[in-house]
Amino acid sequence: MFRGAAIAFVVSMLLTTVATLMSTGAVHAQQGPQHVFSGYVSFHRQPLNDGFVKVTIGPGFGLQPAVQEVAYEAVRQGRYKIAIQDPTRGNMWAKTNPGSPVMLKFKVTYQGREYHRSREVRLEPGKVQELNFDIEGWQWDQAQPRHVGNQPQQGNQPRNDGGMNASQQARMEMERERMEMESEMRQKEDEERRQMERDRMEREEERQREREDRDAEMRQDEQESRREMEEDMRREQMEMERERMERE
Repeated sequence: MFRGAAIAFVVSMLLTTVATLMSTGAVHAQQGPQHVFSGYVSFHRQPLNDGFVKVTIGPGFGLQPAVQEVAYEAVRQGRYKIAIQDPTRGNMWAKTNPGSPVMLKFKVTYQGREYHRSREVRLEPGKVQELNFDIEGWQWDQAQPRHVGNQPQQGNQPRNDGGMNASQQARMEMERERMEMESEMRQKEDEERRQMERDRMEREEERQREREDRDAEMRQDEQESRREMEEDMRREQMEMERERMERE
């Protein structure tokens, strides 16, 4: 009886292993080819040592939501590498628009800003492409903190709940903390600049008051000197008039 239970257990484990392998093979078979991008990322021709490259698609390709983030990878030592599958593969838009190009939008997140590349790139699964970025002159807006559960595919890396692996979660948390620190630093710098401007205006107002006081004092001294001179001239004229009358 014990031997039968052991045999049944072994058979069950073998069946489970086979099913898992078949399922894994099916998943890999369904993933389809990828378009692999890699290249340098720089700012003012200086390589970036941190930051992220993000790729989005849409609207207009039958996706829900209409605009989707399909890839997100860190910049390391001035370089990035990112692999993208066709998110429209098998959907209604792809079936009704065979051969129509799927266009990708690239963005670079760096020091709390998200820089937007104006030119789109055609998605060509199976292609390996060198694509370099210098984000100087790119339009940018404030980068938003990333949230768990709203992440794109990241190749064939192992994942945990929320669709991300531990390394991606750690990078996201570090990015969030860095953005918060940069926001606090910017607020502190803005407050310091405002305080410096207030101090400058107060000093300027004080100097203006001192100038006005000096000008008023000088005008008063001039008026007093003029009155004294006029008084002396009147006395001299009166004295001269008196002497003239005495001589006559």
